Amino acid sequence: MATNVLLPQWGMNMEDGTLTKWLVGEGDEIAEGQPLVEVETAKINSELESPASGVVAHIMAAEGSLVKVGELVAVIAEPGESVPRPEPGAPTSPAAARRRQRRTDRRTAGGGGQRQVTPVARRLARDNDISLDDVTGTGPRGRITEQDVRDAIETRRIRPRIQVVPRARMLARQEGIELADLAGSGPNGRIVVADVERAIAERDAGAARADAVAEVLPLTGLRKTIADRMRMSVGTMAQVTLTTEVDVTDLLKLRESLVSEWRPHSLRPLDLDIIIAAIAEALKAHPRLNAHLVDDEVLLLKDVNIGIAVGGPARRVVAVGWGGHRRWRGGIGRANG
Repeated sequence: MATNVLLPQWGMNMEDGTLTKWLVGEGDEIAEGQPLVEVETAKINSELESPASGVVAHIMAAEGSLVKVGELVAVIAEPGESVPRPEPGAPTSPAAARRRQRRTDRRTAGGGGQRQVTPVARRLARDNDISLDDVTGTGPRGRITEQDVRDAIETRRIRPRIQVVPRARMLARQEGIELADLAGSGPNGRIVVADVERAIAERDAGAARADAVAEVLPLTGLRKTIADRMRMSVGTMAQVTLTTEVDVTDLLKLRESLVSEWRPHSLRPLDLDIIIAAIAEALKAHPRLNAHLVDDEVLLLKDVNIGIAVGGPARRVVAVGWGGHRRWRGGIGRANG
């Protein structure tokens, strides 16, 4: 005996549904409980399951059709049975609709809210103690398939189960945050809401920084060399800045006295010349300040080489005055020139 498949009422306010995709075709064999067609309503997306085993004799509505609750969707016949195609709009049995509704209610009870899950996937998840809240559906409209559950089982096998409080899990899902990327700050490393909120803030801050960028310039050539050296210096030099006030009255007097001495060399003494000379003398007198820290050793250097940052139109370079301890007066000036 043929079985009519009617669109059930999945909610008190449901009046109709749109058939978005047929999962079977006319002439296909089908088992009771097997999904027939995907249905989209005003509130949920679900699958309409076959109420009986047999052969799909007739499909009564095409994909994209809007079907009223209780309207005939398909006809399932017994193998070898010949069933005439019902006329469009033919009345259906109210009793059959009520039976179909009760069967649907039993199957969807405890079905994890409005998440769409194939029966095989739900059974596999239950047998393997997999929470469907942890599974990302890859089927149509996010439906969880058997393969999705198998992927979740494999993921759990190769990495420990993530400990997370329910509110944090829900927030992470809503915001698209991957829990596996978070370090939990709760008891025993459990991920709490604050951890997810922090990840959201970092993501949003990164997006804001990206939006603020007007142009990206490639770091090449001399600029790249300078940047690499500066980054390297962070790990190889003590990052210490000392600021102090110095009475430079004598420095200014010395500079004036050098004017006539340097004039024959076409040089004019600068404050910087005298400061470099003073630094060179200080490093010569205190050699432990003229050193490199390499791993667990301090390397005392033979020469005093002083770098001077020089700004240009498009870049800044460091000019090195080699052997500053051996230069004085005009030697420093010529080197700086």
